[in-house]
Amino acid sequence: MNKSIRFEEIIPLIREEIQKGNSFSFTAFGSSMHPYIRGGKDKVCLSPLTSPPKEGDVVFYQRENGAFVLHRIIKIKNGQYIMCGDNQFSREFGIRAEQIIARLSFVERNGKAIRPSSFSSQCYRFFLPLRRFLLHLRYALKKLLS
Repeated sequence: MNKSIRFEEIIPLIREEIQKGNSFSFTAFGSSMHPYIRGGKDKVCLSPLTSPPKEGDVVFYQRENGAFVLHRIIKIKNGQYIMCGDNQFSREFGIRAEQIIARLSFVERNGKAIRPSSFSSQCYRFFLPLRRFLLHLRYALKKLLS
């Protein structure tokens, strides 16, 4: 049975399960990680951090303003994380390790698990800088032409 509840209501459940060492799955929403994660269609499975997050990991974290986000680590500099959604080109700086709650362990699409370590995910990640460049170019051209 699928039940629809507000995301804010599941945050305590996510935290509780992750702290117990369990995974937690839910249907993703939003478009910041498109096409890797399709909001409203794909399920994401979050798992506890068993090792420090590294560049390329998709992590679930809480911003200083209280918002919860699932984005990719672009770079780690001076012990802080630089994040960006795959469908964005603006980077978010200054995320600290204690803000990171969990790591994406897989995306479930059409009943199949897509793991970050899979060949298709690795290829996608390899071409991600080109995708971001093209997004930025599209945005600049749209702005220039309007």
